[in-house]
Amino acid sequence: MPTKRLISLISLVALTSVTTPSQSWARSAAIGSDLAGMMAAQAAGDTATQARLAANGEAVWDGDLLQLQVHMRPGVKPTALTDQDIAGQGGRAGARAIDVMNVWLPLAHVAQFVRAFKSRVAFVRLPWRPHMLEVKPPVISQGRAKIIEDPDALACVGNTGEGVKVAVIDGGFEKLDKSIESGEVKHIEGKYPLAGGTHGTMCVEVVADMAPGATIRAISANSYTVLQQFQAEMKMGNPNNIDIVSHSVIWLGMSFGRNEGLACKVTQITREQGVAWVNASGNSGSGQFHQGVWADNDNDKKHDFLPKDPLLKFKQRVSWADIKLTLDWDDYKDRKVNLDLYLFREDKDGFLQQVGSSKRVTGPFSPPVEQIVIKKAPKGIYAAVLVAANKVPAGMRFRLINLGHGASSFSIWHKNGNVYDPGSCDGVLTVGAIHHSRYHKGPQEGYSSYGPTVDGRQKPEVMAPTSVKTSVGNFGGTSCACPHAAGALALYKAATTVSAVDLIPTFIEDAEPMGAADPNDTFGHGRVIVRSGGIGWRCDGGATQVCTTPCGTTGVATCGKTCGWQDCEPPTESCNGIDDDCDGETDEVCAAPDAGAASDVALDAGQPDGDGDEPTAPPAKKPDSGCQSAAGGRSNSAPTALLLLMVGLVAAVRRSQLGRRS
Repeated sequence: MPTKRLISLISLVALTSVTTPSQSWARSAAIGSDLAGMMAAQAAGDTATQARLAANGEAVWDGDLLQLQVHMRPGVKPTALTDQDIAGQGGRAGARAIDVMNVWLPLAHVAQFVRAFKSRVAFVRLPWRPHMLEVKPPVISQGRAKIIEDPDALACVGNTGEGVKVAVIDGGFEKLDKSIESGEVKHIEGKYPLAGGTHGTMCVEVVADMAPGATIRAISANSYTVLQQFQAEMKMGNPNNIDIVSHSVIWLGMSFGRNEGLACKVTQITREQGVAWVNASGNSGSGQFHQGVWADNDNDKKHDFLPKDPLLKFKQRVSWADIKLTLDWDDYKDRKVNLDLYLFREDKDGFLQQVGSSKRVTGPFSPPVEQIVIKKAPKGIYAAVLVAANKVPAGMRFRLINLGHGASSFSIWHKNGNVYDPGSCDGVLTVGAIHHSRYHKGPQEGYSSYGPTVDGRQKPEVMAPTSVKTSVGNFGGTSCACPHAAGALALYKAATTVSAVDLIPTFIEDAEPMGAADPNDTFGHGRVIVRSGGIGWRCDGGATQVCTTPCGTTGVATCGKTCGWQDCEPPTESCNGIDDDCDGETDEVCAAPDAGAASDVALDAGQPDGDGDEPTAPPAKKPDSGCQSAAGGRSNSAPTALLLLMVGLVAAVRRSQLGRRS
């Protein structure tokens, strides 16, 4: 082993053998590991460690108050912890849900808070945060025209999604007030903070572009407590009459992707109310994902990504982006295994220097998850190392994902199986991404996550456009594809009385297949297309069909401006002895003889016309210009009349010649 690497790994072994302050706090009190470490670091005056743990836990401050997630004891409701109780600890209450609530407290008061309310409070931690799935590359999304094959078909019935309510459950809604003022978003309800970024605002604008008549309910779910609040709302019978949820985030630490855990419980209860849940698939298809089975053949407590090699490397290409490494493993039920995550960076001499670590303690309220976040990580070569803090059972699986930006692929990475909760949940309409300029032919965006799930279920279901413009900036990622699909589904819902969740099979069936197989792990069932006929309208605008006219002939009906069949249009009249065009006349378009021909026909028929040249000839029938008879045969009267006329002319000429001879 090279000396530089050996020195680094010896240092790593020494680090793993030390019990950190965060671990001792977590074992003696009902406090999460990152939070306990922050408390210990604050007491020791170690601001660097406090900042590192705050970054790992994605801590949110409001002045001197830190946002916390409080888990109540079994049978105790969050309302049992009153506003006055929390104010007495120098804090304030946040959102309350079913068995959790948010509380804002000074960091120095957390231990006192836990002791004061230990009969009601089971556990306190930094909140679970959602992970936005944006990729950055009045404005109408270019994706709308790609999804709606015939915009006139929508206009012909005035289908704008009116009467449908879409809940955009997202992170931040900064500048949403400007979108409303400018007319980008016309129908909005609910309370939402103008803070937390513009990710949610862009999602709202895309839904509004797709279904401008739909009502949008903006819900800022920047912590699990708010997500559970929505679950409670659904359990009450959907009092706000929501039809569709658009959710462009993923939640890590909920399950290992087998349709179980907290996120899937929310989606299941939502679907039971007839509400369709539409979710982004994820942005981990282009190398920032690794999955494996724990392997430690040399018994050094480190996972070997390759034989005797515990390093999983990647390159940070830019200095303005974050590194966000999250590790989880398949121990959500028992929660007995503890893995630790370390991050190293090569210095200018090639030595590996530790730049981050996560050593949380797994327990009833702490899932098997480790996370390292480095804000504006310097460019360079990084290496992740997984260390076992206790015994690891044979065959245990794990996943490692980098949700930051600006990084290369891992040195060993996997394309498939990177759809996380709630996109991995049963019944959720999971949406992958295709650039809007390549929407009809593909390929998919390289980052768009691939199926199947850990237990082999089909994901994603459909694809939708991404990388479009909004009034607040360019919007990409599967985050952008998700509201496109949700808005399209709103148009389906507006055309029928069927619940949105029951429309999903039709919505999927109408998708245009892409790829060699249908479905497949890349495109699912294909790209979303809104076809008016497929959503319950009588016809697509401009379409035609064969029909029977009132007079019994065969005509053509056209789909008119109301997406209904117009009256059967008769064919043009032809010479067949039938009133084709239903005007009460038969064969009126057949060619009529001119005046002179009529005179000579009369002459040939033995009727004098007064011009003195009347020959004598056998009478003949009036010709019908070759029209079809009523029986369908052709009349022979025209050739007979012509023959008699010629005979008459020949006879007249002969009489004239005989007269001159005499």
